[in-house]
Amino acid sequence: MIIAHGGSRERAIMNAIGQTVRVVQHKVNQIIVREVAAAAALFKPGLRAVPLSVP
Repeated sequence: MIIAHGGSRERAIMNAIGQTVRVVQHKVNQIIVREVAAAAALFKPGLRAVPLSVP
């Protein structure tokens, strides 16, 4: 989640937009989902660590 407050200046808003673009390009959400599923499988035997399909 990337947040810019309403009182942020133009540069801060542009930085937030740029950061959002990089997160999407590098598929950070999909990586987080995959890693959390893998970690959960370590703590719950029998739980399958299958990557979810995230748009």
